[in-house]
Amino acid sequence: MAGKELELQLMDGGNKLLNPPFSIDELLSILERVEVSLSKVDQSPRQSMVAALSPLRNALVSDKLLRHSDTDVKEIFHLIVAVFHKLSHTSSCCYSKVVLVLVTMAKTRAILVMMDLECHALIIEMFQLFLRITRSNNSEVVLDAMVTTMTIAILESDDISLEILVPLLASVRKENQNVFPKSWKLGKEVIKNCAARIEPYILKAVSSLGVPVDSYDQIVGSICQNATDCIKSFDVPGSEEHLVSMFIIVFNLYFSSEGKEAKKKRTSASAWMLWESMTSLVLQTFSLILNLYAAHSMSCWKVD
Repeated sequence: MAGKELELQLMDGGNKLLNPPFSIDELLSILERVEVSLSKVDQSPRQSMVAALSPLRNALVSDKLLRHSDTDVKEIFHLIVAVFHKLSHTSSCCYSKVVLVLVTMAKTRAILVMMDLECHALIIEMFQLFLRITRSNNSEVVLDAMVTTMTIAILESDDISLEILVPLLASVRKENQNVFPKSWKLGKEVIKNCAARIEPYILKAVSSLGVPVDSYDQIVGSICQNATDCIKSFDVPGSEEHLVSMFIIVFNLYFSSEGKEAKKKRTSASAWMLWESMTSLVLQTFSLILNLYAAHSMSCWKVD
């Protein structure tokens, strides 16, 4: 195929993907044709080819494509997670391609799209899979990509579920450092990166496992100590009433006239960003207060 013809095909495919069709069959057909054309591009393309690829690069990261109205698009992420199972087969002929998918997912922060699409169960499955795969896969490249993706997922979550935290905590039990060193390292790195974010949830998660705090790596004990110290700061007469008062204050602030005014100005980008930040802060504050209130009566917590 002549170079000019290939450039035209790629440019045409990129332009079509910039405004993807509603039909999933038509969309897949375009993607398949683009894939065939891309396989014919040289590793060091000339400048005209780079320009021809521009619409395609823009299309592949656009919201219109990644958030296509057909719910079947979510199946892409189900397929990706299914492919990750092959990371445990390091001698497989397709292993290097699977690693490339994993690394690309980390670099592009694709986990955020999964979160936007509310693929919560799939994200939990992926966390558990990563921790399981690293028991037999010793690749640092794989480990780093997993750490990046898991860290982003936790830091960007509005709420941290037990389904996410419990497997992480289980991976950093002291005995796992020698039995499953890579899985232990993965869990520890993610917990270290997200220490401040998971602190309000750590006591409940550790309690659910029914294992003493000193059975885990010291980083867990450190986070638990910080959480315990935070709880003790409320351990004064009338502290329950104080926590409830805090909740009411924040609740009233959120629904104050200023809050309502911000809602009216959503047409302004800056105002909308401010409102989003305020919403996130309030939700996190509510969560923190409720967790502190729930943990306040836990007299069994003592971290040496």
